[in-house]
Amino acid sequence: MPITSCWMRERLSSRFRYDSIRRCAAALLLAAGVAAALPALAQTSTCGTMDPTGVLAGVAGDFELTVDPDDPAGNVLFVSNIQPDFFQYQNVVVAQIDATTGQTVPGSLTVVANNFKGNSSRNGPEWVRTPQGQLGAIYTSADGVHGVFRAAPPVSWNGFLYDYVGNPTLGSPPVLPSSLPGFYDGLPPKPPQKAATIPMYAPVPTMNTCTNACYGYYNAGQSTDVTSVLQGQYGLWVGGVTQAPWDSYLYVAACTQRTRICGIYQAQIDGQGGFASVQSIATADYTLSSGSGLLQMAAEVHPVNGVPVLFTGETPRLISVWTQSAPGAPLTLLTRVAAPPGAVHYRAYVSDTQVVLNFFVRNGPALGQYTLPVSANGSSLTVGKVTQIYANSLQGSEIQWYRGAQSWAVSFRGQDGIYRRCWFTP
Repeated sequence: MPITSCWMRERLSSRFRYDSIRRCAAALLLAAGVAAALPALAQTSTCGTMDPTGVLAGVAGDFELTVDPDDPAGNVLFVSNIQPDFFQYQNVVVAQIDATTGQTVPGSLTVVANNFKGNSSRNGPEWVRTPQGQLGAIYTSADGVHGVFRAAPPVSWNGFLYDYVGNPTLGSPPVLPSSLPGFYDGLPPKPPQKAATIPMYAPVPTMNTCTNACYGYYNAGQSTDVTSVLQGQYGLWVGGVTQAPWDSYLYVAACTQRTRICGIYQAQIDGQGGFASVQSIATADYTLSSGSGLLQMAAEVHPVNGVPVLFTGETPRLISVWTQSAPGAPLTLLTRVAAPPGAVHYRAYVSDTQVVLNFFVRNGPALGQYTLPVSANGSSLTVGKVTQIYANSLQGSEIQWYRGAQSWAVSFRGQDGIYRRCWFTP
């Protein structure tokens, strides 16, 4: 069926929703001749304990990893809340992981905050770096998103002692100025070296002051409720959102309420609860919703040439890879690649030479964790193959590049409470 016929038929239907978009997406992709291919088989990984001396014993929250940007050795930092407990205040802790062995450094566990409170089994602390160079962690509490930061340069690797303006926290970091009650922190800013905005979510209805995703400056202003503002002021149904590599800019997947045409937009928050600009950067011919109600999206900056890379999951079996030359410029489609059905939880990571998409399949015959690498040769980008790195979804796991080992690893906390890491090649 021609694409125009599909759109006309679906637009006339009173039941036009994301399933309509999905049907037209499938027709478009078949017409474009996108080849289906199975992901590469799971690789043999070298797995072992991440915590041989029990540094993280008793730490059972939602953890995140990042390479310490101020450490010449490239050691990795761990941050987490202590327990998945929504009703009680609890500590936020950090630890150091050796860049060569991928194992925790004995005696490195350090408490940096005492007022975490939130849906901590899935929305723990997140790493962030301010434009001034301070590395910090943002996390949820009863009154909004809080942040604790090191100095720049830091006095020590675990010197997370200051709030967003440099005042000592004395163990209880304050709420960030732009935050509102009920917000949860979500994905970290992209890229963490430059971004000034923080995403915040409110998945619990009783605390829902944010419709879906809210973004605000870490140090001033008022957060923008993306879904509410775009629907009310711009006539757009939001299907997904992630942060662009330029401060205050977002990538938004949305459909117009009037014409039912979908695409990707670039929106810039204004720090006052709204948007300074909203521009269409890819039309429905290039990106469509998956039918799940939320489009899977993730973005990062390529470490070789500084080019932004955006991943979108357009149908249950396809991933599109895009790039962009400047804020507001049209997206350029690099390629579409086949993926296993049910791919969710897109996250983008960087090594010294690659941007790597990480995602999960939670159930079914394709159950597992997967990667999709993007390499660079000068200004040109090359998209690799989807590879299964672990034959389990490993909810709560993190992948990280270890500079000393010159290898990727996936780290997770097993049901036995033991942290493990497995080396792999995307």
